[in-house]
Amino acid sequence: MAALQKSNALGAAMAMRLVVRWTMQQLKEQRAMLSSNSTFVPFFLQETAETGLVTCGRGDKKTKKGKRFKGSYGNSRPKREKKVERIKDRIEVPSYCRGKLEERRKEMSLGELREESFRRKEKREKESRVENFERRKKKSKGGREEEG
Repeated sequence: MAALQKSNALGAAMAMRLVVRWTMQQLKEQRAMLSSNSTFVPFFLQETAETGLVTCGRGDKKTKKGKRFKGSYGNSRPKREKKVERIKDRIEVPSYCRGKLEERRKEMSLGELREESFRRKEKREKESRVENFERRKKKSKGGREEEG
């Protein structure tokens, strides 16, 4: 029974296709006759009569999952951009120090705050340079003692 219904559905679909094809051919013939009989028909209509129906763009497209992109003319979904994970070097300040820092910041002006942060940065850079220098010095001394 199910097979019979399926075959009937397929037959109906095929019949619909044939009807549509026949009507399209009729339209083509009518347009061709219209363009050949009259000389004042616009160029656009003459061109469509020769080639058939005018298709505008690519229309609706279906994805693999059956979802529909309406009127997608090209890249309907751009490539997903990879976000760079940013590592922020921040040191957690203990809660008992936070209050003191906030009070101090309220008292200082913006210029003073900038100067202080600049001084801290310079101090850290200097300390790291000194540490690197001492580390290199230890390595070079260690290498000489082993050789001698």
